[in-house]
Amino acid sequence: ENEGAHPQSVPRSSRRSLRGGEPRSLWRFRSPFRDPRTVDVKDVPGSQAASQPSIMDNGPVQEHQSSTFGEPLAKGFHHNGRVYALNAPVIERQDQEVIAPDLEEQPQSLKQHHEVTAPVLEEQPQQQQQPESSSRSQLIHVVSPYHSRTKNYFYPLDSTQWPMLVSLQHAQAEYMKWKEESSAQKFDSVIVVCAVTAADYDALHDVLTRYCQHTTVLPRTTSTEYPQLLSKDLPFFRDILEAGIGVAASDNYHLVFTNSDICLSESFYIEVDSALESPDQVLFINRKTVRDVNVSELKLEEREGYFRAKHQAAKEIVAHGHFSIDSGDWTVHPGVDCFVMHSSILKKIDLGGDMFVGYPPFDFNFRLSLQVMTGSGGSSILHSNMLSGGTFHFGDDMSWREKSLSEEAVWNALGADVNYLTWCPIVALPPKNAETLLNAVACGKWFHPRDGGSIVPRFVKDGFEKDYFNNYAALLDYSETGMPFTKRTMGSTPEERLEWVADFSRRFGSSPVVTQERSPVPHDQLDSLRTLAETEEVWARLVTNEHGRKDEIVAAAKADAEFKTMLANEEFEPMNVCGRPAKIGAQYDYPSLLTGSSCPEVSMDRPLLFIEPGGRYGRTGNNLVSFLHALQMARDTGSQLSTMNGWLTRVMKDMWMASNPEMNFEELFERSFCIKLFDIMPRMDDGWSDIKVVTGKELFFYTQQPDVPLSDYMTTQTFALRTLFLNYNDGSRNTRDMCSGVRSLFGAVDEQSLAADSLYTVIHIRHLEGEAGVKLLGYVAHTTGCDKSAALYMEPEYVKSVLGPLGMLSHPIVLIHDGENLEAIERLRNDPVTGPLVKLVPEGVGWLGGDIALAATASVFIGNPASTLSMLITKIRLSLGFAHNELFKAKDEEGNWKTVCGDHCVFDNTVMFSCA
Repeated sequence: ENEGAHPQSVPRSSRRSLRGGEPRSLWRFRSPFRDPRTVDVKDVPGSQAASQPSIMDNGPVQEHQSSTFGEPLAKGFHHNGRVYALNAPVIERQDQEVIAPDLEEQPQSLKQHHEVTAPVLEEQPQQQQQPESSSRSQLIHVVSPYHSRTKNYFYPLDSTQWPMLVSLQHAQAEYMKWKEESSAQKFDSVIVVCAVTAADYDALHDVLTRYCQHTTVLPRTTSTEYPQLLSKDLPFFRDILEAGIGVAASDNYHLVFTNSDICLSESFYIEVDSALESPDQVLFINRKTVRDVNVSELKLEEREGYFRAKHQAAKEIVAHGHFSIDSGDWTVHPGVDCFVMHSSILKKIDLGGDMFVGYPPFDFNFRLSLQVMTGSGGSSILHSNMLSGGTFHFGDDMSWREKSLSEEAVWNALGADVNYLTWCPIVALPPKNAETLLNAVACGKWFHPRDGGSIVPRFVKDGFEKDYFNNYAALLDYSETGMPFTKRTMGSTPEERLEWVADFSRRFGSSPVVTQERSPVPHDQLDSLRTLAETEEVWARLVTNEHGRKDEIVAAAKADAEFKTMLANEEFEPMNVCGRPAKIGAQYDYPSLLTGSSCPEVSMDRPLLFIEPGGRYGRTGNNLVSFLHALQMARDTGSQLSTMNGWLTRVMKDMWMASNPEMNFEELFERSFCIKLFDIMPRMDDGWSDIKVVTGKELFFYTQQPDVPLSDYMTTQTFALRTLFLNYNDGSRNTRDMCSGVRSLFGAVDEQSLAADSLYTVIHIRHLEGEAGVKLLGYVAHTTGCDKSAALYMEPEYVKSVLGPLGMLSHPIVLIHDGENLEAIERLRNDPVTGPLVKLVPEGVGWLGGDIALAATASVFIGNPASTLSMLITKIRLSLGFAHNELFKAKDEEGNWKTVCGDHCVFDNTVMFSCA
């Protein structure tokens, strides 16, 4: 979901259009893609602009001077020590600084005159055409900044939007530099379009024309369309996209949309260029969330100047973001903040109907429409970890979640139109506010079939019905509701939406109360428990694919059996994870099998293994594998493990060891894993005998030495994982609650709660980016004998064949996923057997730590052996004594699914290579 685009309340504006003749030009060099028909601000209805010259028109700028000012200089501007020329307007200005002591009042002359690009809204602007010989596309990036109504240093914008504009300018510069050095680029130019509301135009135009090649006034806002409901001037998504399309120089262009608070990395446009495998491909890019910058630390009140000082401060904020990304200090955001679309796709769809930005669910549903019209392989989801730069956002405020829903006011404004909500495929219920409800209704109208008995949704433009059926016919499922897209539904089912709308219509004067129903349990729970106990397999069982390690496997099985015998002969208090009793005691540190478990004194005479704090590799699953390998590498080499605060401590602290009331994270982490945390990086000059620096990637691909027994390697990892879950974060001391998933589905997390006794299955649905996942699982199938596709697609028949013999087809089936394989989710939800059992963690509750704990303590876990996260969850479960880990499955001669590789396989590097 998107947020943060236009959160402020603003005065209502009226519809109006702009017309004007050819103005005087302020540009020294004219962009070939500028609309020749621009309009002077003084000609804009309602503008306060006067005719006297701007203070920015006082003389020529010095060539190539080192400037921190926002706009490009006459011959170019400095960036990373080089001077670049942009295909962009260049303002002639004097080098004298503009002083504005009172930031709430801009210098009057700045308000009085400026010329901007504002296309006549009733007609498409006539653009200069690109040469016919050029096959390159034009890249048009459209954003919609808004006027902040609160006093802040970056007024009339704010501390997220000004940095956004600076980041766009830097990314433009970097692409132009790359374009000079590369012959393979796909874009002739990168153009920035700023689309603003009429109410914000006067306040913003002087700032925006220093960063945007075109500034366009939008024809309407939510306050003009819903005056009885909303005072916010939120722009409509269609209008923003049309503002970008309106400046295209030809029919060959790519349109980029990002929210107004989303910053770009310097390499963003280069990454987009490289990611596009075909001209008509669509890209969806989710952002990195970096830590908020404490603006007060920038001491902005001590800075003099107006635009130049604000630009420099914004640059420093952007630099903070780049540093966070480079050092791995960021998290993945699940929403969709960036679309990259080719003109050939945009002409096939109605551009977003009447959905507006700033509130869900416009983003996921617009993405769905693009996926439908591009078909299989025509779109790609680029997750944050797939890009070295990508996009980023400071903090994760999610202001759109504020609850402010007056049902009576909505009903009075919309009436029976509320019924359209049922046709919106992706919407969470109940809506938290009027904005979300209005957007959901607009979404439903967009997906509703055309009039006259047609089954084609309204978002499909005339003439492209065949594309719609060819690309999506196999996924259509009208079911009993007569609605398409039920296989792509998320957040609520069609039946739930119908029930909510009916209830809303009956009692529109009060807020609906949505209760969560528990799946019925038709069989006696004791029967299922007995079946699970009888079918529990030895976790290090022997199979034919021993890979020459039979003796080691036998030794591991023997050690495990001895440990279980020890526990069986003694009374012990079970280790508790989120109210779920583990199969081992909390007082055992698995076992005394781990030699040298006490931490020796740190000595400068012993070699130091130092984990580079900025060397993060991959997603969290990969990061945890890297950590486990680091422990083994330190044991193998006799080194002292060390690091500084960086990617490793952040990953650990997010989920573990930060809720202890008696010890801070750093001390507990050091004591638990014999790891030294340095404040500054150690050097040989300090007296260390030897220092080996390793990155997360090097650790991920590390395998234990050949002479290290498998049982020793297994013990090292299980010891570490159990230690982590003895110290999981519970939400106290300003941490995230790892029990949130268990709590949301099964209630309180204590020994007497429903969570303690609930039987449930967790299925990890991980598609691994399509073709890449097929190849990865193919490698695993080669070494284990498992099926090459079953774990990728999680077909209902596969799931039922696994759970049926375990007696688990009468208990909840919880799905954890990364949003890449929505089809698998819908197949399970639409199956008559699994459908009533399927549960998803409620929106707003789910996060990786909660998913891991939910899966780690499940009665049964079905995972994908090609996924490092599935492998990690299985290792955790084995460390806690949980059986029924269903990963390596294949059909036998009779067509039944059987396990073909023992649980030891998740630790065996001859089977799982670096994932072990």
